[in-house]
Amino acid sequence: MSTIVLSLPTSFNIPSEYLHTTQEENAAILLLGRSLLVDLRKTNFTERINQLNKELNEERLANDRFRETLDNIDNLITTTIDEAVDRSFIELTKKVEVLNRTALDHDKTAREVNLNVVLQERNNIEKRVSNIAGLLDRVSDLANRTATEAGIEQRNFRSEAAVRGRENEINSRQIIVDAFGSVGTDFCIHPKEDFSGDHIFEWNGLRIMWEDKKYTKPVPREEIEKAWRDLAANVDCHALLFVSANTPIVTRESSTGLVSEVRDGRLILYLSSFKNNVDQIGYLRTVIQTILLACKPLLLRERELGSEVVDERLRLASTVLTSLSQSLLDQEKACDSLITDMRVRLTSMKNGIDRTKHGIESLVNDLITTDQPAVSEVTKTVRKCGRCGQPGHTIRTCKD
Repeated sequence: MSTIVLSLPTSFNIPSEYLHTTQEENAAILLLGRSLLVDLRKTNFTERINQLNKELNEERLANDRFRETLDNIDNLITTTIDEAVDRSFIELTKKVEVLNRTALDHDKTAREVNLNVVLQERNNIEKRVSNIAGLLDRVSDLANRTATEAGIEQRNFRSEAAVRGRENEINSRQIIVDAFGSVGTDFCIHPKEDFSGDHIFEWNGLRIMWEDKKYTKPVPREEIEKAWRDLAANVDCHALLFVSANTPIVTRESSTGLVSEVRDGRLILYLSSFKNNVDQIGYLRTVIQTILLACKPLLLRERELGSEVVDERLRLASTVLTSLSQSLLDQEKACDSLITDMRVRLTSMKNGIDRTKHGIESLVNDLITTDQPAVSEVTKTVRKCGRCGQPGHTIRTCKD
């Protein structure tokens, strides 16, 4: 006989009718309970499976909706980014095209200004060459002029030398007036103020600071830095002319005596040993004014274009213009030398004409001295007799 031990909770009360059952009844109760338990477990398991399937389907639907939402968001983000990139690219392309056109226009304007300046100077040189040709034509005319033309008034070269000598004296204000006041527009010199250099003047729309140094030795760097501070304090100034009367400028020396520099969109021109220049006024008008006028468009647009862009273009322009202006000045000096040489030749020819005229007048005065023919005594002396040696007759009429 098999014995089955059932473990029951202590709180479970066994009904009294089950305490006195037979073995067969207990077996029947166990079989019935097992059958009921199996059915109950099957029912609970099926319900749990269905519940899990339902939850799984709901989770799957939720995941599908979430994935669809993510796909929509991803497509929207991708589309938005592509559109934004396309718009940015188009805008940047337009800005680049505008900048390129602007830069080309500025470069074209600067080239046209430089070309106009060079053409103007070329025309001036051609005029001077034409004047020289006219002087050469006059040389041939002077040889044929009559005595009355000998009194034509000639230029007083000593007087011109004296005038040029006075110009050579370093007088800043007078030099500025002579060089800039009679050429260009809107010229004026502002009253002297602290931290404004020696002079500030307006010329052709430019505001220019003039700093003049008179040292017996090279101008030290401290003076250059002080001039920089004065220029920085005067934000309306477009350029600085730093002039050394007698000596070079430390760290700013060159064979031509002219050095250009750009600082914060402003042009600085250093002029060394300026007093040694024979014609300071002509130098300022020819070289310095050419550089200032050529750089004027950039100097006036410094705030619009930015100091870095202006600095780069000014450095290139000032370097090229300094070389071209110096070449132009050398050509003008050659023309002046030729004119001076022609003046010397004209004077020499005039003196020769005067001497010839004086010789002719002296000969005429000597010939017209008496009423008798000037050759009478000579004739009597020459016509002597060959036989007797007496004057007044010949061999044929000689009586001896």
